[in-house]
Amino acid sequence: MKHPPEMYAIHLVSEISSTLPDDEPIWLTTLREHSIIMMFIRISTGYLDSLSRPEIIEASLMTFLSLSKSKNSAELLQVNNISELLSISLSSVVNKLDTVSQDRITPVSGYGVTSLLKVSRPSPEWMRVWFTALKLVTRLLSTLGHHFINSALDFVGAHSERILQSLDIYIATRYLQATTETQYVCQFLQQLVFYRHNWMFGLLQQHNETINRILYLLNGAVALLSRGRIKDVIKTMDTQGLLSTEQSSAAVKMKGRQRRTSGGQVITSLDDDSWVKHSP
Repeated sequence: MKHPPEMYAIHLVSEISSTLPDDEPIWLTTLREHSIIMMFIRISTGYLDSLSRPEIIEASLMTFLSLSKSKNSAELLQVNNISELLSISLSSVVNKLDTVSQDRITPVSGYGVTSLLKVSRPSPEWMRVWFTALKLVTRLLSTLGHHFINSALDFVGAHSERILQSLDIYIATRYLQATTETQYVCQFLQQLVFYRHNWMFGLLQQHNETINRILYLLNGAVALLSRGRIKDVIKTMDTQGLLSTEQSSAAVKMKGRQRRTSGGQVITSLDDDSWVKHSP
């Protein structure tokens, strides 16, 4: 498959950056003088606006992710307005993730959330773009600290609905494919919580809603340590069609011990732990 010239340029810069020491002065000067970062941001912005070439956008974000490990490189990204790419331009992708959904509606119950929730299954290419953006903003906040907090809050404000939805999906369904997104969101929130006062001051409602979701998520995780609770989750997921055939509760039950009642009926016991590996 033939790639456009931008892809080769992005991969070349990424390879050079990965082989050189962090904050190599000559390399940083080269990136700055030739406006390479600005060029990659413009390329990514153009493809984000047209919702095309997700592989090029992902490659650009991966290059930025590599550069964001060190302070001087991360500052170079910030100077070239990486926050606008992550907050404004990325919104078109996040909106795409929100609209490409299954017809199935899953009720969110038992966790204090009463609204109905769509289980989103967008294309994996755009999901990888979103995941890489989450990792990038997390690392920039970790590297730059207070100097990046305003940009991080802009990111939260722009994508708060998707961030909350990713937590809601996992809280309500324990859907296995939602685990990755929930993990990246929680890693970002782990960095953001160090600046909780800034977060509360700038986005109080979003802060409170997120903390509320995190508490339900934590309660659910602790509850899953109970054997009976895991079994209930498996049955619920199977009823809603969220498990594959080999993961279904029917298949899981067959792994239990069978015994015959006095009336001659064969029943399956789940006294053994063979089904635990199928839990979410």
